[in-house]
Parts: sequence; C-alpha cells; structure tokens
Amino acid sequence: MRDWDDVVRAVEAPGPGTRGIVRVRRRLRDQEVSGNLLYVHNNQGRVVFLDGLAGALGRLDPPPRLRELTLLRTLPEG
Repeated sequence: MRDWDDVVRAVEAPGPGTRGIVRVRRRLRDQEVSGNLLYVHNNQGRVVFLDGLAGALGRLDPPPRLRELTLLRTLPEG
C-alpha cells in the first residue's frame, strides 16, 4: 500500500464487514524507528482504524513518517 488512502479503498471496496490488520513501519531520517499493528474495519460503510495496544482509535501517521504499510484483509461473508 502506498498510503492510508490505498488502505481505505481496499477495505471500503468489498463492502461492510470487511476487516484487516495493517502493519505500520515508521521512519525518521530514512531509518526505521518503530512499528505497530492496527486493526481496520469497514463498519457499515465507514472505515475505522483501531489500535489494540492503546485501546483507542488508530493514529494515522503522515506520509513522511511512513516507511511501509502492509494490509492483510479478510472479506465479509456472504
């Protein structure tokens, strides 16, 4: 995924109930500094990101801080 918009489109397109995990790799001055896993869910047509470690909505880092976004998506049943 190039950016957060790509993730949103990939989770939005199959419809409500689509879920996934996003692996976030962050950088600072071209060095990897941290990472995290965020849950993503298409909740009745609205895509939301959840941070299980923080117990809150996921923080979407701006592109200069992103090194890589990887989405593992599951499709809704039916």
